[in-house]
Amino acid sequence: MKKTIYSITSLRIIYVLTTLFIIGLSTYTYFQTQSLIDSSNWVNHTHKVTESLENISYSIATAESYKRGFMLLGDSLLLQRRDTTVARIGLQLLTLDSLIRDNNSQLHTLASLNEAIHQKIISLRELPSPNSQLPQNPATQTNIARGMQTMDVVNQHISTMMLMEKYLLEMRVRNYSRLSFLTPFFIVILFLGAMLILLASYVRLNQSISEAHVLQKEMQDLVVKAPAGICKFSGPTHVIEFANDLYLTLSGKTNLVGKSVRQAFPELGGQGIFEKMDEVYAKGKAYNNMDMPVTLNRGKGLELCYFDGEYRPVYDRAHRVNGIVVTALEVTAQIKIRKEIEKSAEQFQLLANNIQNLAWMADGEGWIFWYNQRWYDYTGSTLEEMEGWGWQKLHHPDHLQRILDFTKQAWSKNEPFELTFPLRGADGQHQWFLTNAFPLVDASGKVTRWFGTNTNIDEQKKHEKKLQESEKKFRLLADSMPQHVWTSDTEGNLNYFNQSMFDYSGLTLAQILKDGWL
Repeated sequence: MKKTIYSITSLRIIYVLTTLFIIGLSTYTYFQTQSLIDSSNWVNHTHKVTESLENISYSIATAESYKRGFMLLGDSLLLQRRDTTVARIGLQLLTLDSLIRDNNSQLHTLASLNEAIHQKIISLRELPSPNSQLPQNPATQTNIARGMQTMDVVNQHISTMMLMEKYLLEMRVRNYSRLSFLTPFFIVILFLGAMLILLASYVRLNQSISEAHVLQKEMQDLVVKAPAGICKFSGPTHVIEFANDLYLTLSGKTNLVGKSVRQAFPELGGQGIFEKMDEVYAKGKAYNNMDMPVTLNRGKGLELCYFDGEYRPVYDRAHRVNGIVVTALEVTAQIKIRKEIEKSAEQFQLLANNIQNLAWMADGEGWIFWYNQRWYDYTGSTLEEMEGWGWQKLHHPDHLQRILDFTKQAWSKNEPFELTFPLRGADGQHQWFLTNAFPLVDASGKVTRWFGTNTNIDEQKKHEKKLQESEKKFRLLADSMPQHVWTSDTEGNLNYFNQSMFDYSGLTLAQILKDGWL
């Protein structure tokens, strides 16, 4: 403990001294570097302005030479070069303007220079008439004299601007020298400010360390009271360093600290757990298991339990594995419930697949998600084909719209319903079925499921058709006989008279049934 305190104190002293040195050195370096950068920038700026002015002067003189050459030689190529040079002067003026835009005193001179150059360009573009271009011609001499006069004005403005730029450079250097005198005072002020910041940082560091201790204690409490079993193992033999309360409860053990996993849980041998922990320690790769069966001795003999767990490697400062943290959550009760549900589902599936009817289930909106095996055997379809509204493709086109209209209303009602329709089989032939559907509701009365069966009534439909055909033949035969023919039920209630009876009596069926036929 004393060694730890000594190390922390030493680190704090080194931290303070190092920070002071870095601040002082950084401050001194900053001022020196900034002064060099400023000096270099000022000299470079003056050089660029001077160079730009010289380029303008040179371009004007060049354009003047091209003009005079044309006046002497009459070569039109010289005029083209003059025009190119004049265009370049415009670009050079834009460059000069961008360089001195932050200098108000130079801007006034620049305006005068622009005016003088504008007059010079006008002079450059003026040419004597073709018959008066000889040197001794008075018009030519006048033109040359005017050009020289405007050139003198331009050069005068350029010289003025160069002098002003050099003066500005001298003033900047003088101001820098005056400011450099104050540099030590600035350094002292910055140093004192740094000391205050370091003092505040030191206080904050102590507060952070105290907060870290509190946080560490809170984290330890959270681990101890965590809703999952947590155990820390160290070394290749997996010696237990820490186990929280829930881990002790799940394992049914006490006094685990200091024991290896093989000593603490001998009953785990042969279940692959020791080998998996060795693998995690050797490879440094975490391992997760879900619903893992584990046979444990929790004081009441061996019992089969199920756990969700994780084996995660722990690293030292050299990034070498030095332990494993195991988290475990028992899910035995959930597994038992799930197995019961699966068993019930298997029994239901077995029953549903062996009834003679075709069966199906849908959600509350009528989306069918399950059919029994009888359905697939009869239709020759698959769940992927039939899921949802796929059943529509098996209905006869003459009846499909009737079925859709009926089910659209039926799904929205909390009432059982029945419906008859022809359904296509795997052989492509349609047979008649009677469907009965029953809603399953939740506590609020909302339909959550529909369960339905389809019963084959094709033979019944055929018998009904034959009976209708037989009755039709009987009526045709009886109506063609001259005798009076009638029938009654077993109670003596008359229910049929042939046409001869109506013709003879002049009565209708309603009158006969009401008043009798005698």
